[in-house]
Amino acid sequence: MERKWLMSRALVVCPFCGVEVVRARFCTSCGNPLPRVSDLDGSTAALPPVTPVDSVPGVLMPASDASSPPIPDFGVTIEDVDQRALSVLLAKAELQVIDRDLDELIRQIQATRQALSLKNADRAVLTARAGTLKEILDRTKSRRAELMSIKGPLTIETVLSELASEESKLSKLEQLEGSVDPQVYKEQHGTLITSIKKLRKELKSAAKDAREWLKGMSKKEKELRREASRLDARYKIGDISTKVFEESKSKVDRSIDVVEGGQRALEAILSMAERK
Repeated sequence: MERKWLMSRALVVCPFCGVEVVRARFCTSCGNPLPRVSDLDGSTAALPPVTPVDSVPGVLMPASDASSPPIPDFGVTIEDVDQRALSVLLAKAELQVIDRDLDELIRQIQATRQALSLKNADRAVLTARAGTLKEILDRTKSRRAELMSIKGPLTIETVLSELASEESKLSKLEQLEGSVDPQVYKEQHGTLITSIKKLRKELKSAAKDAREWLKGMSKKEKELRREASRLDARYKIGDISTKVFEESKSKVDRSIDVVEGGQRALEAILSMAERK
């Protein structure tokens, strides 16, 4: 019965562990990401072994710096932004970039695996390429694990959540007016109103900080785009080699993607705050 159920769903051979599993985002056997579009061909040609992705438990924003995970190096410095908050925003953004990178790596690994199965394949070249892809994949997974440890709500998100909770309590209490003791109603109503006023004041302050952070991130994005333009100009006049240009441009473009992703995340949070 179990085999019949599995046969009714699309199967795929994991390019990492070689196990045939139901096609999904990640392999149910080894935990590595699976190809999104096409199935593997089932070739027996082997690639170098790959270490499975270790699960990293998510944590909330630590209460003290002593217990905080170290802030990753994102390759950019943004002024006037709380570094812990910035790391949360940029980590989320870079994880999206890494997902894209993993998809491309899987595509390349799949292509290499298929090429190795060909009768006239240049196994020396393809094996070397497979080794290079494995090194890149391992570095990408290591970075992913590092970023996964940076989780937790920003102050503005915490205030928004608490404010929504208090407003919900107030709404429920007001529906009970006339059905509870007047003095009890007055006490509870006063307590909630005081709490909501306090939270709104905190939200206003947090939103002000967020707007300043957005200015800093926007400034950094412009600097990065200027650097990309500078690299393009230097390459076109022959000041730098193709290799230097491609490597440098790739790093700058990646930084732009990460900073833009952080901006979008913060803008979405700020938009919710401004509707309150």
